[in-house]
Amino acid sequence: SISSIVGGLKNRCLFMILNCSNSYFADPKYKIFLTGSGGSIGRHLYRFLTGMGASVETKLEKYESAKSSVVIHLAAVTRISQDFNPHLFEANIVLTNRIFQKKDARIIYASSCSAAHLTNPYAYTKRYSEYLGEKHGGSIGLRFFNVYGPENNKGIVHYLIGKNDGEELI
Repeated sequence: SISSIVGGLKNRCLFMILNCSNSYFADPKYKIFLTGSGGSIGRHLYRFLTGMGASVETKLEKYESAKSSVVIHLAAVTRISQDFNPHLFEANIVLTNRIFQKKDARIIYASSCSAAHLTNPYAYTKRYSEYLGEKHGGSIGLRFFNVYGPENNKGIVHYLIGKNDGEELI
């Protein structure tokens, strides 16, 4: 089935991204700090990592004091609009800058295909996160395209799947 194919790919991709094995997660010196664990990708990643025995911290107030060897930064305001939104700036610029202040951790961060086109404020914030990643060095940026899956009820794919054949799209 499609869901088992997607599930299998998701698990293999996570292993490739983290470049690790089950023993990596069992080692107490490796701690992961995960932002965005309430979002669609973050929720699934949190379940996956803790299911493998990883030590995962998600509380932002503990970020500076956390002894994390890996930081996975998925938190963001994802509403795409032409209007300036102070929450967008706070989450996508200020928080991301704070994340990249941790120099001793490998950082994996979420970007967006929007960063390539700079057509709205959201796109500019994601491009800026890529700039911070380049400046930090040793980080991995992931440009997501049309995220869709279980427990995700937003985005263009979700919108299109809800339409009937022949129904006007927009």
